[in-house]
This record gives sequence, structure tokens and C-alpha cells, in this order.
Amino acid sequence: MLIRGLKRRLLYAHAVVKELVAAGFTDEQAEAVTRAVRQAQDIDLSNLATKTDLIALRSELKSDLAIMRSDLERHMSENKSDILK
Repeated sequence: MLIRGLKRRLLYAHAVVKELVAAGFTDEQAEAVTRAVRQAQDIDLSNLATKTDLIALRSELKSDLAIMRSDLERHMSENKSDILK
């Protein structure tokens, strides 16, 4: 199965190189473009945040901000009381 996938990938790369050369690219240019595309396809996207991850993070940040705001208001009130004594 792995060898079949590798063969398919090599045939695809060869076809892309041939198509780019037919469009006016040099062999070197076509091979470079094909390598760049292959590298882009090989990038591991498993660490990217999902929309659900971002929504959860936003919720956590809003909660943290509300706590910080409450703490700040409490400290400001305490300081105001100390100043007015």
C-alpha cells in the first residue's frame, strides 16, 4: 500500500513537471515548483487550532478578564478607602 501511494505520488509529480515544462518552465523551474508544492502538502497541520478550540480559548480569556476586572475594582476600592481615612 505504501509503495502504491509512493508510486502514485511520483507519477503525479512527474506529470506536474511535464505540464509546467509544456507551459514554458525550464526543467529546473518545474522541478523546484513541484518540490515546493510537495513540501507544502507535507506540512503537519495537526497542531492547528480548530474553531472549537478558539471559541473555548475566548471563553477562558473572557472569564479570566472578568476575574481580573473584579480584583482590580476591589483593590481600587480598598485603596480609595485607605486614602480617605
